[in-house]
Amino acid sequence: MKEVWLDCVGFEGFYQVSNFGNVRSVERMVMNRVGNGLRKSPAKLLKQCLSKSGYWIVSFCADGVKSNQTVHRLVCRAFIDNPKNKPQVNHKNGIKTDNQVSNLEWVTVSENGLHAYRVLGVQAWNKGIKLKAEFDAYKATHP
Repeated sequence: MKEVWLDCVGFEGFYQVSNFGNVRSVERMVMNRVGNGLRKSPAKLLKQCLSKSGYWIVSFCADGVKSNQTVHRLVCRAFIDNPKNKPQVNHKNGIKTDNQVSNLEWVTVSENGLHAYRVLGVQAWNKGIKLKAEFDAYKATHP
């Protein structure tokens, strides 16, 4: 499969993302550090870091504004249509660091939770059971 690059939505002319999950800056003219002229900023592949939640992130700086972006959302926004405006991105194989376009899909919160339960075996947290256990423990210590 050939690597295809598209502009990152919201960062057109600054950054591009590939169908393999790579992110690069676009060659462009930027102000030099002193602020009295322009220099050419070459295109380069961006270093990705793991977030605390286990997703790859990259740091962007566009028009002097810095932001961190998750790579899986950049790939999904660029390559996968979202006509139903679903809010979350699901990794089909459950591997958070696998950001190939073939492994991603737009889902609802409910669909994401069901996928985690049915496919990945993640147990849902049931607050009712926790509260009953806390209540039973309280009753045992306070007759």
